[in-house]
Amino acid sequence: MYLSPSNATAEVIANDTVFFGFVNQGQPNFPMIYDIHVAITAYFVYNITTASWQITKEIWNSTEVNALSDTVYYNLNEPIMKVSGIDTVTINASSGQGYTLQVGNVMVIVKPDTYAELANGTMLSVYNFSLVTFSLEAIYSPPTAPNLTPLYAFAFAVNNQITPAISLVTMSNGKVIAQPPITVVWAPNTWTSWTWFGGTFNGTAYIGGSYKFVDHWLYGNGVMVNVQFFKPVIWIFESSETPVAQTPKPVQVSVSSVYGLTPVNVYSYEINGTQGGVAVAGNMIVTIQPNTKIVTPSGNLSVFNFSIVFYNPANAGNAPNGQVPILAFAYAINGNVTFSYSSVNSITGLANPFITVILTPSQNVSMWTWGAKGYIFKDPIIVGNGIVINLTFFKPVPWILTAPEISSSSSTPMTSSSSTSTTTTSTSSPYWG
Repeated sequence: MYLSPSNATAEVIANDTVFFGFVNQGQPNFPMIYDIHVAITAYFVYNITTASWQITKEIWNSTEVNALSDTVYYNLNEPIMKVSGIDTVTINASSGQGYTLQVGNVMVIVKPDTYAELANGTMLSVYNFSLVTFSLEAIYSPPTAPNLTPLYAFAFAVNNQITPAISLVTMSNGKVIAQPPITVVWAPNTWTSWTWFGGTFNGTAYIGGSYKFVDHWLYGNGVMVNVQFFKPVIWIFESSETPVAQTPKPVQVSVSSVYGLTPVNVYSYEINGTQGGVAVAGNMIVTIQPNTKIVTPSGNLSVFNFSIVFYNPANAGNAPNGQVPILAFAYAINGNVTFSYSSVNSITGLANPFITVILTPSQNVSMWTWGAKGYIFKDPIIVGNGIVINLTFFKPVPWILTAPEISSSSSTPMTSSSSTSTTTTSTSSPYWG
């Protein structure tokens, strides 16, 4: 509207301005959305000194209208999830390589030898795997958990398909078994998620579907980890007003020098191996998987103190490949750093590795097992942009992370690194000396 200064005063009326109102959780009619229609009458006077119009008085009249019966259309009935972020890699299951993807606070680790099994039994060794995040529209609390508030969603996609008809698997002793990627989310322990499927995905939005069941997460300080998702479907993050699970309890554990390494710091937690848990220590996230028992020469442990011990890396000296140590650490069980203990799956009897995620400079790094003889052998790692992952550590022993030495007279040119392109180092036959 144009106001002419030729008149000293003016009156402006604005009708049917729509605002949104939301009924708070716990209040009657939650989660109703209503519109506030406002009729505003504003009175202006022209200020000659400032050459501008100034409001001298405003009169507001408002009415509330249930959004479901309003003439303005809002989608409150058809569930729609719109893509807000995506990260994609091409998986080659026969390469022996692992992969990392990340969108926002969600990171996914695809293990080596992960195949995509289609509904007809076809096994894909090469396929596109995506981590997708979504905003939510017309999606409310799960029907059996009205105390939860939906936040946003994420999904796996295989060749741009989001469907429970596809499985992520591997081969073990001639049999096809599930091979879930590992999902790490930086979030509080008031978050959980529910599985959702039954709709269709067109590449930009997932339409339809419904809640199926609540998911099981392992929790640490500021992080949650899932080791069960092996179907490319939707998971909706939900927030609770109170914690949905407890994080491992910090404990005090004494550690000492071992194999010539001097400890400089230690983080210790009480872990129930049957339930599993997540230990967080500075830039490290270590997941103790469910159904873990610690096999020792004197018996098996199902509840134990798990420590992440940091050592002075200068104690290690240069690695066999000439690299220099940048991180020295070990795991300890009840304060013991020893090759005689093993983490074993209490159901299968197989090794149950501690999933190790380290946020660290990662260019051209190597990981080594350390013992009485010093550097023993190189360990397989998955390397992303500023992240190093190991999926094979099952003994509470020391490891050394090494990197090329940068001399003061030369520098390494900066190169770009994508979090979706990862490599796994080769490894010799393990020797637990």
